[in-house]
Amino acid sequence: MPDRVTDAVGRYLKRMNLAYAGFDFVVTPKAGWVMLEANTGPQIGWLEAATGAPITAAMAAMLEKGLT
Repeated sequence: MPDRVTDAVGRYLKRMNLAYAGFDFVVTPKAGWVMLEANTGPQIGWLEAATGAPITAAMAAMLEKGLT
């Protein structure tokens, strides 16, 4: 993901006062990266299983620290 897209996601989260969201993108030859949606209740179980990334643990840590 290009830095400009990562930065835009960060600005979106801040502006919408969100701690996290699941984003769907498409990449087109003409427009490049296009955001389709930001889901505040994303399904993450499949992603965690596929990648081994500790997403649930990270979200629990955010809740414990009051970062929502």
